[in-house]
Amino acid sequence: MIKLKRIIESMIKESVHDKNIFKAVFLGGGPGSGKGFVLGGLTGTTNGGGISPFGVKIVNSDTFYEYLLNKNNLPLVMDPSSDIYATQMFQREKAKLMAANQFYQIVNGCLPVFIDGTGADLPKIQKVSSILHSLGYDVDMVMVNTSLDIAQQRNQMRPRKVPTMIVAKKWEEVQHNIGAFQSYFGNQHLHIVDNNKSYASDSEEYNDMMLQLFRKGKRILEAPLQNQVGRKLIQLMQKEGVAYLSELSISQELVSLMQNLEP
Repeated sequence: MIKLKRIIESMIKESVHDKNIFKAVFLGGGPGSGKGFVLGGLTGTTNGGGISPFGVKIVNSDTFYEYLLNKNNLPLVMDPSSDIYATQMFQREKAKLMAANQFYQIVNGCLPVFIDGTGADLPKIQKVSSILHSLGYDVDMVMVNTSLDIAQQRNQMRPRKVPTMIVAKKWEEVQHNIGAFQSYFGNQHLHIVDNNKSYASDSEEYNDMMLQLFRKGKRILEAPLQNQVGRKLIQLMQKEGVAYLSELSISQELVSLMQNLEP
């Protein structure tokens, strides 16, 4: 818990003066799609861990969830028929609250952020995307696409396994939403990554794939800010000498928007 608090506290010290501000990227893909691998390449980290050279932060309630499961000596394997499943789900809700608080702190500092999810809940992504855009963010989405068979195989290899029925359900929901995401984000801001292939660590193919992903992340995060709201907020924050959206003279409306953000 102390480590998690330090992570959040370190974010509070950062501000509008950081690089690649007002950039948000949704990461979509069902369980077993290999999002951690893709995220590591896009952000220049290892499976989304460590410090990104782009200054990007990552919001993923699963990180908090696994921490809470381990802390409470609960198994990582989910089984809806087990006696402890309700306890596991209670920790899941706590993890979501922790992730929401982390998300608030990141957006308050205008920092670049990856929102790691599945892409199964289309209305929720549209709602959060709309709020982020209203707060000045440019918003993109990266979909990690795999076949259902590959997703099921990879899920069985993970420490925190998801029931096969849920893997199939999430996979179908994600596939169903791809067309809607194309319409919503447009071809310029929706990026689909085919991740069916497995790579031997440090092989030439692995390194080539990581380089391609790194370049894609660089293009997304380092592109000039297009959102006019974000540009004006930067000017206003510099004029008022503040570092966070909540410190602005117009902060009441901004804080109200941020409090509706749930990753």
